[in-house]
Amino acid sequence: MNELPFQHVMTCLVDNALLHLYFTVAETSRVVPVHKRNEILVRHLKPLLKDRSYRRVKNELRRLLTTGRSAKGNLEAQLLDVQGVARRVEDDATDTQKLFNLLEILRDEQGLDSRFVDSTEQRVPGFIYMLQEHVEHGFSQAGEQVAPVSLFLESDKVCALVEAIEQTGLFGAELQQLNQDQQQGHILLHPKPSAKRG
Repeated sequence: MNELPFQHVMTCLVDNALLHLYFTVAETSRVVPVHKRNEILVRHLKPLLKDRSYRRVKNELRRLLTTGRSAKGNLEAQLLDVQGVARRVEDDATDTQKLFNLLEILRDEQGLDSRFVDSTEQRVPGFIYMLQEHVEHGFSQAGEQVAPVSLFLESDKVCALVEAIEQTGLFGAELQQLNQDQQQGHILLHPKPSAKRG
């Protein structure tokens, strides 16, 4: 299985660590001081150093643990800072970056690789095919989506793929055409409305 993107792994690490902290703190009626919060987080994060799924963020994980072990460190505050930066990067991503992220997520979570349609080659089931001209003309120079982008898939996952795309929150997905006998589908990607589009 291919590795998840660095940002995705880091975001999951931070979100899970903060959730662990807040659930642990919620179990007590007492005020939990910073040094105790650091201990809770360090106990949660330390085993992740040996977890292969976090190897891409091992150096960052070590830095977080150093902060948590420091007498003057505030690991919760640092995690909240990292979370804020990750959210800003996510919000500022162009639609072309979001398409790339979507294809990575679908490869990692659905096991579906993607490629451009080549009229000379035989299509392989289980691949997401795109029309190169749709990608080239579907986005402005600034990276904003200006037209729907078509995805073609020959798999029993066509309907599930529409739902998976919607769940990412990166694009709206519409099943344009479905041939159930041959398990072929045509999905249109539409831009999701965002705050910066107004």
